[in-house]
Amino acid sequence: MLFKREVERENDNRFGISKVILNFFNSERKKVWINFNGNGMAYEFLDPNQIKKIQNLGYDFLAFNYRAVVKSEGKPSQKGLIEDGKSVIKYADSLGYDDLYIQAHSLGGVLATKAVAQLKDESPNIYKKIKLIVDRTFASIKAVLKTYNIFRIIKWIVIKILNFTNWNIKVKKDWEKIDIKKCLFYAPKDEVIEEKSALFRKVKNTTDENQLVELKNYGHCENLTTSDLKKAISIVC
Repeated sequence: MLFKREVERENDNRFGISKVILNFFNSERKKVWINFNGNGMAYEFLDPNQIKKIQNLGYDFLAFNYRAVVKSEGKPSQKGLIEDGKSVIKYADSLGYDDLYIQAHSLGGVLATKAVAQLKDESPNIYKKIKLIVDRTFASIKAVLKTYNIFRIIKWIVIKILNFTNWNIKVKKDWEKIDIKKCLFYAPKDEVIEEKSALFRKVKNTTDENQLVELKNYGHCENLTTSDLKKAISIVC
């Protein structure tokens, strides 16, 4: 059964509507898999075979688009994107699931980590249900920019703008604040998020090594295999 549902969300004191899509594979299942997209990705373009892998592992699948992506309304801001994430997690909880599994890739990893860290204080009962799987994400936007091969003055200007507009999202402290079951995938050969800018590099000394999973010979966008997914599930269960 496939249907769409509207979720109310806050955007800097204004309210908008975010479209979400929930695929009920079996209404009796008590686990939901919440997907946080990477930058520029919409749920309409997710690989259906990847969704099927997750369903076959026993999960309902919930995906959504950030504000200003496809039909989702609103103006993007750091605060707003994090609020979107929290709203969708709360929505999933309202459906009665016992376990809320979150898989968050790239930019989605940053947003999900910050959302979950905030829910620890704001909604502890929901927070305790979460199993967090972060996949190939960065420590901060500034750290990623510093690895790009662009003119130094242009890089400096962009970084200053990020700082001024509060868009330099940092996530190390949020990751370390989270004390529920969590897992972090990292790829040494990631061509988008290089090792210098990866969250893994910042938290590897403060994170249980059993929660860190290396993806050998993976680039940034390759889908996780069923074996990878099972590995993550075994860590966060």
